[in-house]
Amino acid sequence: MRYKGEIKDFHKFVISDPQFSKDVRCRYEKDLNTNEDWIVQLLIKEVDEPVKEDGIEYNEKGLDFSILIKRKNSISNLLDIGQYTYEIGAKLKKTIIGTDSAQICIGVNEKAEEISDFAKRFNDSKNVKSKNFEHHSSFAIHTLGDGKFGTVAECSKRGTTDFILIEGYFEEGSEVETIDELKDYLVKQLNIENLELCNDIIEFDKDFIEYEGFY
Repeated sequence: MRYKGEIKDFHKFVISDPQFSKDVRCRYEKDLNTNEDWIVQLLIKEVDEPVKEDGIEYNEKGLDFSILIKRKNSISNLLDIGQYTYEIGAKLKKTIIGTDSAQICIGVNEKAEEISDFAKRFNDSKNVKSKNFEHHSSFAIHTLGDGKFGTVAECSKRGTTDFILIEGYFEEGSEVETIDELKDYLVKQLNIENLELCNDIIEFDKDFIEYEGFY
């Protein structure tokens, strides 16, 4: 399912294992020097694909998703899961997102601050060997394991962030198992307003646009 909406007064974004401090490489945090409204394009797809591994055949099931958060004047667009367009000459920086506690959380603005504050309290509690700290946060989604969760691509033009694109995957048995469950979580954590289904066919001029895919 494809959706579009907007984030009001967008100024901070975080995607991370909730226990990771800011110096961990496989998390992403961005502070923006703006309080502008940004556009969101969201795509969620069910995965049910046959896989053969070590001579064993089975179906891999889960949810694939991509989120494009872009400035209102950006000409970038989300085409498919992990596939997007951006202006020729713009610079991309990619970050692999990983987990170590089988949890992932995403948030903007005050919810991003909540994620960062939780991580700080968690790591401070480890330093003093506290037994009273709750290791699981209400804003995180439980995955089925650790390791790579997804990728973030940040695009900048003339030193200014043009868009942030997030790609991830939840395998069957994770805390979110349906498109609606994941959509509702993202709408809440990203403060998405005016959300609507979007079936627009995206066209672009190849003289001005680059194409990129994670795969």
